[in-house]
Parts: sequence; C-alpha cells; structure tokens
Amino acid sequence: MNNGPPRSWVPTYAMSANSDLFVKVATFHQNKIDQYVTCVMQASDQYASTGSITYAAFNLVGRPTHFPNMGDFADTYLTSRYGNWWLQLPSAGEEFGLQNVPDNLKPSDSYILCCFDDNVYPLELEACETLSAGAIQKVWMRTTMNTETRHTRWALLWDRAVDPLENIDSTNAAIRNPFTIKLRQLHEPGQTLMIELNHRDLDYHAGLDSIMLKGGTDPPVYIPCPLNLSRQQEDQHQIISQNNSSTRIDQLPEELLFGIFQYLDLMSLARVARVCTRFQQTAQDSCLYFEINLRPYWMMTSPQLYNWVSKRAKLCRKLNVSWNTDSDRQLAMELLSLLRACCNTLTHLRMSYNAAVTEDLLQVVFQNCPKLQELSIDGRCSEDRYPFVIGPGVLTNLVRLNLADSGWLDTSMLLQIVSQSPNLKHLNINFCNSLALPELFELLGNNNHQLISLNAVKAGTLTSEALCCLAGCTQLQELDVGWTFQELNWQTEHLRTLLIACPMIKKLFMSAARDLQDNDLFSIAGACSMLEQLSLVGCNNISARGIQQVLEHCKNLKLLDISHCEGIEHESVLAWQNTYGTEIKRIQPTHNIDG
Repeated sequence: MNNGPPRSWVPTYAMSANSDLFVKVATFHQNKIDQYVTCVMQASDQYASTGSITYAAFNLVGRPTHFPNMGDFADTYLTSRYGNWWLQLPSAGEEFGLQNVPDNLKPSDSYILCCFDDNVYPLELEACETLSAGAIQKVWMRTTMNTETRHTRWALLWDRAVDPLENIDSTNAAIRNPFTIKLRQLHEPGQTLMIELNHRDLDYHAGLDSIMLKGGTDPPVYIPCPLNLSRQQEDQHQIISQNNSSTRIDQLPEELLFGIFQYLDLMSLARVARVCTRFQQTAQDSCLYFEINLRPYWMMTSPQLYNWVSKRAKLCRKLNVSWNTDSDRQLAMELLSLLRACCNTLTHLRMSYNAAVTEDLLQVVFQNCPKLQELSIDGRCSEDRYPFVIGPGVLTNLVRLNLADSGWLDTSMLLQIVSQSPNLKHLNINFCNSLALPELFELLGNNNHQLISLNAVKAGTLTSEALCCLAGCTQLQELDVGWTFQELNWQTEHLRTLLIACPMIKKLFMSAARDLQDNDLFSIAGACSMLEQLSLVGCNNISARGIQQVLEHCKNLKLLDISHCEGIEHESVLAWQNTYGTEIKRIQPTHNIDG
C-alpha cells in the first residue's frame, strides 16, 4: 500500500513559469475589463477592531475615495505595523520550521483575500497607495473550478523578489499614478486574489485606497515551444555513462539517509517518498517532523495535505497551521484529526487566520494539550460564543497567548483562560473591541506577576485607574493600550504608579489617549530610563515641552511617533530630528481621526 501523499495534493498551486497553467506566448485579448474589489473576504492584518470600518480592509471595496491625494485617511485600509520595530521586542515569538523552506516560499508579513465580480484572465493590477507605498509583495490568483480535474489552483502572478522592475509600469514621476504591475498570464480565469504584504521594509503604516484588476474575458492563444530533444538525449547519455561503480544514494546507511532528509522541506520529503520503498519508509519517520510549519504552503492547503501531515505528526512539538482561507467541512475535520494526532506532545500551536478552526477543535486544545507553552488563534472572527471548558492543568505551562482580532472572545472566556495560566508572559488581545479591560487588568496584576508584554490596541474601554492594577506585573516591558481611553477624569498619578512599579518598560504605546498631558510625559521621562519605543499618536494635549523632557531623559529611545499631535509645532520636530538619534514619526493630519 502506498502511503505517500495523494497526487491531488501537489498541483494545487503554480509558481514556476514552466507550469502548464502559465501562458508562454499569447495574442492580445479582444475583450478586456477593468474591475475594482467587490468583497474583502479576509485580511490577516488591519488597524481596525472587529466590526469597525475605520482603517479596515473593507475600505478596499469599490473605486478610490482619496487617491491621488496622499495621507492618513480613516476610510482607507491601513496596516497595523511597519518597520521591524515589533521584531526587536520580547513579544516577537521566534519562527520555527522554516530553516529548510525555499526562499521563494518564505511567507510575507500579512495578506488580503479579495474578490471581483467577473472571472478574467489576468493582465494587470493597479493599487492606489495613499500612505507608505511598497507594501505589496506577491499577487496570487485562485483559478475557477476546472471541469476535468475538479479542483482549483493558486497561481503566482507577480513576485516583487523576482519581478522588481521589469513588470512595474514606469510612469512620469511628477504625476502621482497608481502602483501598476503586469501580471503573468494564465490559461484559466479567476476572480479571487491573495495579495501578500510586507511591513518590515516600510517607514510607516501602509495605506491602500483601492485595488483594480485588469483582465481579458477571452482566453489567450497559446503557442507551444518545441522541446529541445537533442539536449534531453545528451543529458540522459551523460547520466547513463556515469561510473556505475559508485554507491547509489538508496544504498546509504539508514542513519546517513535520515541525516540527509533532515535538510529537506515538507514538499521535498513528499517527493522523495515516491522514489522507492526505502525512501518512503525513511521520509515517514516521525522524528523528521518535530517542527511542522504549514504557513509557507497555504496555497496547497487541502484535506489531503492535513491527512498526510497527521500520519507523521505523532511526535510533533511545534505546529503552525496559519493562513488558511477555506472553511470547507472536510478540511476542518482533517485539521481536527491532525491536532488529535499530536495534542499530547505539542508545546507550540499557531492557528492564525485559519478558517477551518472550529469550536470542536478549540475544545480539543483546551482539554487535551497539557504541554502548551504558546497558543495563537488570532483572526478567528466568528462571533458565536461557545461555552468552552478548560481541562485541569492544561494551560499551566502557557507562556504566550495570542487572541488578537477574535470576534468569539468575550471577557468571561478571556478571564477563565488567564486565571488558569499563572506563567503567562505575553498576551495579545489587539482589536478584540468589546472586552472589559479593567477586570482583565485587575486579574493580571493579582495572578500573572511574570507578565512581560501586554498588547491591547482597540480591545475595549480603559480608565487611567485600571493602569494601577498592572503595578503587580513588575516584569512588564511592553504595554500597548492605544485607542482604549475614553474618559475625561484622567489622573497622572495612575500612570506614574504603574511606571514606577515597572522600571523595565521598553515599549509604551498610548495612542489616542486624549487626556494625556505634559505632566504624564514628565512621569515617563523620570521613570522609564529603559524606554525604546513610545507612541503618542493623537494625543492633542501634549506640547513640545513634554516631548523635550522625554528625549533628554530617555537615552535609549529609538522610536517616537507623534503623528496627529496638534499641539506640537513642525519646527520643534525638525530641531529634534537634527539633535537626537531617535527616529521620530510625524504624519501631518489630513482629517479628524476617529478610532
């Protein structure tokens, strides 16, 4: 019996120009159409909370609203991160399972999944960038169902690493034009694009106003290239004429063969298993699958893939099944089987933006994964609330918890998880929108004294008094509570109490804390000697006097964002940029921002 991966697993994507899906030579299309995004199905990163349209990917639908005007517009799409600042902090978890993955499959930072009305054969893509251009990294298209093969395929239409210049439409630099790229042509049409984005090379948040897909309604004409048979015959002759007395690779000792296979990625292991029975036996060894990262292979996700992995994952310790856009029932069942196959050995589990994650699967996690140290289930936007039961001792070892952008998460469930995770060091609840943050902060201060990072952007409503509760977390190094303060009785003493109790703070983001004043900046300057990153976006009651104190006393400060701070003069910013080594971000207001 052949236990190798089913052949239907392999052809679910096309990257190489030699793939039969790509057109080698094509005539022009007699009928072409231009169309804008009609639906954003999923976005793995956006500067918006659940249900909000401010800075949300939803704003990509339709024609551009502001372009060619440039700036920070609330009704455009905005990424939540930029640069590599977040990678310099303790909350940045290390990647695993990528050491053998080819560079062209290494995943980008985030993605947008969007649809158009009509199926077309792709020709060009236009993106109206309104802030920090250059985010688009790759463009994929999912072809329509092939009536003969009964499956769809993801095809790579453009890759910045491969097509950096020649496919980008060069235009007059004096005229602001959309970012335009020529796409690789296909034999099959499609109407769904997966656009991968890069954050870490950007100077600020990326802003997109619209995306247009240009394509033909009729298929291109293919002119096949003749094969060079003489060269093929020459290569075969050279292979046959090699010294037959040398040791063949399938004759190597088992331990040496295993050592070679340790350097192969998952796709290569699947391929070598088809060579011969001995290779197949070695490639199925569970010791080759201690760390499994399927995120680079998102375009290949299928029930067959999950089934293939589950047969090899019984010793898996670190599993990443992030970035799946398909909620197919069979896919969800196979993912559940995969998790059950390795739940007793798992220490790290990442399921970010996986549409196949169900309530049944989460229940297995909370009941049967006793060794978990890291759990990421961010991006599960279902608003159905399910009464999960956490098994005794299951979360005792949990150190990292990422529940960002989770519509299903309510305060009671979060408090239950945190209360049973006494060793928790990193908590991310960004964009969860409706949490009772004062209750959470009180629990963290009393129960989680090892807490190092807390990210709670747009996660609910917070008071300055609640900050005092975190004084019990004396190891705290990162705190992001942007867009959570909506009160008029702000008291500086509350912030000062927290900062004095937590002298190791490196990151402090207080974006849109409208009542923050210079006295609060004096407290930051006096208590945060290790501060490296500070965001005061939209804090309109602070002045240059307070910022000056921070720059003078926080000697380690690397990043300062004072965008939309109307009380700070532009001349002061220029003077600071010439005096201090801190990178100062200042985006001039283009509208009245509203969180």
